[in-house]
Amino acid sequence: MTTIHSEKLNGTFEGTETDGVLEWKNIQYATITKRYDVPIVKTDYQGKVVDCTKDGPICPQIANRYDAHDGDVWSDELLCLNLRISKPKSAIGKKLPVFAFIHGGANMIGSIYGDNPVPFVKQSETIGKPFIVVQIEYRLGMFGYITNKDGRANWGARDQWAAAEWIQHFIGEFGGDTDMITLGGQSAGGMGTSYLSRRDAMEGTNLVNQVFMSSGSVGCFPPQTVEHLNIFRDLAAKKKGCKEEDLDDISKVSADELLDLQTKIGYPHGMFAYDDWFKEGIEDAVPKVEAAIISDNGFEGVIFTKKVHPDDKVEEVLNKTNLGKAVKKLYNIKSNADVCKFYGDQMLVLPNVTDAEKLRKAGAKVYRQFFDEIDPINPKMGARHAVDIFFMWHDNTDIDESENDLAKKYQTNLIKFTYKEAPWPEGEVCWIHDHKIEYGKFNPRQQCCELLKYKRSEVRELATDLGPDLTAPGGNII
Repeated sequence: MTTIHSEKLNGTFEGTETDGVLEWKNIQYATITKRYDVPIVKTDYQGKVVDCTKDGPICPQIANRYDAHDGDVWSDELLCLNLRISKPKSAIGKKLPVFAFIHGGANMIGSIYGDNPVPFVKQSETIGKPFIVVQIEYRLGMFGYITNKDGRANWGARDQWAAAEWIQHFIGEFGGDTDMITLGGQSAGGMGTSYLSRRDAMEGTNLVNQVFMSSGSVGCFPPQTVEHLNIFRDLAAKKKGCKEEDLDDISKVSADELLDLQTKIGYPHGMFAYDDWFKEGIEDAVPKVEAAIISDNGFEGVIFTKKVHPDDKVEEVLNKTNLGKAVKKLYNIKSNADVCKFYGDQMLVLPNVTDAEKLRKAGAKVYRQFFDEIDPINPKMGARHAVDIFFMWHDNTDIDESENDLAKKYQTNLIKFTYKEAPWPEGEVCWIHDHKIEYGKFNPRQQCCELLKYKRSEVRELATDLGPDLTAPGGNII
């Protein structure tokens, strides 16, 4: 039941079964033969039997919470372009909607093997709307988001695009309906989804039909110039004591050495860039999608608690300008922790607010979500960044009955969306808090929306004055 013979792909894929869910892991969707190589979509598996029963390689990265895998953790920068496909066993023979997901992690960390899709897929079966989940591995950090000697960049984003192409062409071999593909992501994955949907509009490729963007869109981190990214190439080469072009050669600078250099020079996060692939103007392009769920969390800025300045410095910065004084009053800022609320809102929420309005004006159905549920595992973090995805996967059993029930309802909304059904009435907001879901014509983000009265550039500049420049060496956000 878990073996798929595909003439179209010229290969046989042997999967595994867990609790009634079929899975195929480590399906290589594209090939790269050298560092900073353009991914080529894999279309021919040369008649081989592909073992899809074990975790595949992840992109080299610093140690992080995603190190907990189903099996042994291993990395390979040239072999990490793989997919994980999951579907209910009971739905064999049916054409199913597809939810393709890009993980988060600042384009620096993360893996498709750190989140268990089985509970999500099981819920789709329970409600009678079975679907397929596809998780996308891609290049990270200075493997995926730095310039090469030719001034090209966006390798991780190129990987995501190649994965979307593979899914569009071949997910039908695994029972997917190519007319019902939703591309989604969280944090950096939300940004990737936002960027890809814009490139899709600019190129007229009609690759992206529906999107789910959680805590991330283009405006969070606008593209950088090639010249800016070259700063990090220069720093890394000097730290290594080699020529810059040697960084492109895996035989001269190994994966371990590049990862070590990334840490030593304080490469901040995986930055998108203007190059031959993401052309200037991409941040202003309007995605041509039918529908979008745009979601953010109540306390996005908690991840910046150790990044913003001490209380006395905060007071000094806020009192310098009228905008600073207005923000101080709006967010009732009395301490470093209060600043984080503003910091997260201006970086992660405000771009979502403007993106939602832009999509509505373009004719897309937009479903706005405000996830204000406290992290049940670490309540001190509040409704932290990415807490909604904790409930989406629902793969932690150490939560109470009401939280389990909430997770299932949240999953149900997302599953309905993949069926091109309204997850809740269009024009209303989905507000998730206090173990319940409410819908209505209210604006839980009213405080953040007050920032729209000011120039976006000035708001961002104020935020930068209150903390580190997140595009400069050492401005890490993880």
